[in-house]
Amino acid sequence: MLLDAAAATIPDEYYYAGALPQWTQRADYAGYDDGTSVTSIATIDSVLYVTFQQGTVDMYDLASGSWSHLQPIPNSPAAPVALSIAGKLYVFDVQAPAVEFLDPATGQWTTAATLSAGGSPAFAGAVVNGHAFLMLDSQTQGYDPMEKSFTAHPAMNPPRSHIGVAAVGTNIYVAGGRGGTNYYGSNFQVYSTTSGTWQDLPNIPIGQYDAEAVAINGKVYVFGSSFPVIQEYDPAAGTRAVAGQTPEPAATFLVGSFGNKVFLIGTTFQLGGLDQNLWQGFARQLSIFIHR
Repeated sequence: MLLDAAAATIPDEYYYAGALPQWTQRADYAGYDDGTSVTSIATIDSVLYVTFQQGTVDMYDLASGSWSHLQPIPNSPAAPVALSIAGKLYVFDVQAPAVEFLDPATGQWTTAATLSAGGSPAFAGAVVNGHAFLMLDSQTQGYDPMEKSFTAHPAMNPPRSHIGVAAVGTNIYVAGGRGGTNYYGSNFQVYSTTSGTWQDLPNIPIGQYDAEAVAINGKVYVFGSSFPVIQEYDPAAGTRAVAGQTPEPAATFLVGSFGNKVFLIGTTFQLGGLDQNLWQGFARQLSIFIHR
């Protein structure tokens, strides 16, 4: 069993009976000691890009296993959210509305557009057919990098932040989250970018109020700091399963994916049953989840 306190609420058939995938610690990351937090993860080719509060960006090369610092984001966004579009790293932030993109070939940042939308800085997005879709509380914004323009789309209901977002085909799946004093950890919805409509899906069995999600091989994987379980949803079959659990000692984290791997960076670590923020001279951990 993967959970103790919540195990009784999970149907027996929900458990995955096969051998669960294992996490492998790939690298330690000393990070910064100035209190900045990780805000997003994006991958381009075999390189993992990690953004921080106030616009710091670091790069992890999967081939060499090494970290390096990149030029900071010019507008110093408070909580940048990065997405990979057509081989470039696009960064969005509601508090610093200039949309910036990084060209890995030159290492230079360029201002592309302006995001004139409010909402919680803890939003998320996904890329479908070269367009970015940003789920911003009570609104959804689509971004066309060729036209350098935004288009309003129907908003998710209920509006919320701290969500997990992943795209499969032309559909975008949104899991969990919270809004104000309301918690929607079990909410699970799909947005069709072709029809422009939202559909409610059966709730995820294990609610995640601070959710993360990735899509691998046509399946959606939902993570979260509320419970250390990884939930799998297969849109084609409409089935669910437990795909594993997050590694200790990470208590809160962000996830990204490349190929058939999931990358996790912990922002808080659990020591002796207590959550302790280890920014001062300790290491974040980058682990790799090998998809079964």
